[in-house]
Amino acid sequence: CEVEDSDSYKNSFENGKPITIEYKKSFIDGIGSSTVLEKNFKSAYELGIKSLICSVEEVRNSLKILFDKNKIIAEGAGAASYAAYLKYKNTELKEFKNIV
Repeated sequence: CEVEDSDSYKNSFENGKPITIEYKKSFIDGIGSSTVLEKNFKSAYELGIKSLICSVEEVRNSLKILFDKNKIIAEGAGAASYAAYLKYKNTELKEFKNIV
């Protein structure tokens, strides 16, 4: 998954090749970049792997849920995957039986 405004893979996938975007920093600094590595892009693109995009607010909300319900203190990048699960569990992820 990626966060809006630092979604270089999504933009590269849409263009069919690695591109450089304007990377906007946030507290979710463990993921995201202004570009994607050619080798990584090629492998993921050939497999048709798309990126799930979340907003900074969705990640912030997932951090709150993780703490309030489970007493888990996560950092931003770690909470981004949970935010993506919450956002896409009934759509893109609906058919997945095991999500790691």
